[in-house]
Amino acid sequence: MSILKQTTAIQNDTTKDINVERLANIKAAMDAGELHIDTDKIAHALLQDMLNF
Repeated sequence: MSILKQTTAIQNDTTKDINVERLANIKAAMDAGELHIDTDKIAHALLQDMLNF
């Protein structure tokens, strides 16, 4: 498949595998400096995923 066809397919994808509203809310919180990121929780989840692999 050519790059043009792949690009067109991506642009026309309607599978909704990304929650656009949630993403917009996260971006707004980041822009406002209000997003709390729990790095311990992220690290724990990454380690659990690696151990379960």
